[in-house]
Amino acid sequence: MRAAAVLLALSFLTTACGARAYKFDLPQRQVNGPTVYPWRVAVVADKQFTPYKIKYKYWSLPPLMFPFEGLPDAFVQTLRPHFPAVAPLPPGRTIRDDQYDLVARMSVDQLHFDGANTTVGDDKADLAMTFTFEQPNGTKIFQRTVTASASSPYRQACAFCRVDPSDVFAKVFREAFVKLAQTLEGPDIQSLQKK
Repeated sequence: MRAAAVLLALSFLTTACGARAYKFDLPQRQVNGPTVYPWRVAVVADKQFTPYKIKYKYWSLPPLMFPFEGLPDAFVQTLRPHFPAVAPLPPGRTIRDDQYDLVARMSVDQLHFDGANTTVGDDKADLAMTFTFEQPNGTKIFQRTVTASASSPYRQACAFCRVDPSDVFAKVFREAFVKLAQTLEGPDIQSLQKK
């Protein structure tokens, strides 16, 4: 009976403190009179983003894997105010130019995580993401790499629980999408309309 109680307690801790996928959401942002481009956009997110698996490490612990869901949705949400039609499409699907004018893709070029050295320190993350727009035939017409940095206090719900770096990852990805939105209002992409 005692062994069963110990096993039950351990299974509860494992379930309660195990790794769960984090659902990333962008906050609703007010876009007053955004620049709207005339192109229909297909957003193609590679399978690596469903969910995106972040590998991170604290101190002398072995590397951990953190499933981070929602990046393709955030990409679509960032583009929607700026184009008349934005649709997510699965990778590998044929994209015809009579349906879409542009194909938008994203990639994570670098994600560096610096875990807090003590339980009272901050987790830090640095991110470089590239956003690319190309014609359905593959001709690249616009590409922008954005960088972002964030920090967040170290979090661990209990002594037996896995460390939770979700805040720092959410902050750094949120900053990258804000920078993409700023790019969409900038002169570089606006000059494409004149070509």
